[in-house]
Amino acid sequence: QAVDITVIKYFTTLFFSLISTASTDCITSEGFGHFFADILSFMHKFLHDYTYKQVRDAELETTYFWSTFKPFVKLVYFNYEKHVNGYLVKEKPLVQDLYLTSVKAGIFSLQNMCLSDESQDILEKEELTDFMICLPWYAPDDLKDDARLMVEIMSEKVKPHPPTLMNIVKARLASWCMPLEEVMSPSFVDKIHERLYEL
Repeated sequence: QAVDITVIKYFTTLFFSLISTASTDCITSEGFGHFFADILSFMHKFLHDYTYKQVRDAELETTYFWSTFKPFVKLVYFNYEKHVNGYLVKEKPLVQDLYLTSVKAGIFSLQNMCLSDESQDILEKEELTDFMICLPWYAPDDLKDDARLMVEIMSEKVKPHPPTLMNIVKARLASWCMPLEEVMSPSFVDKIHERLYEL
């Protein structure tokens, strides 16, 4: 069965989003840098031309389903302001736009994934529900409405509940100064004083 072009464009946008936020080495590399503007333009066009419902319909036609939310919840908590410095902006003037667009693509992906019947089981298994609920509080101002919509979509499949105080704090730290996987690790509480001191 042929893969719908919508799905191909969607996966390509997510690929660019994930590698762009994985390391500054990627976006400063010669290969990536040569196509920097084209990559950003492709991502902008996809997010403008398609809706999360269209992507979900295309995935259903190809019987594709997601088995994890973790990479995309990590993506939407990416603190792009922390990674933008004067040198990087001088070398790559569009880098802040790329980072913000990558986070927007992450929220878009979660809107789509929350439509699946499996979303509740996956979110509960991966202990991500609270971090999804907290996202509108900590998302960049330009993306807060997208994050609120994501929570609304999720609430149709997952029974909403107030996040725990611990996870509210963890979500704040993830949006500010620590990777999401670090705040979610079992050793987080034991190491928090040491990590905050380093900051």
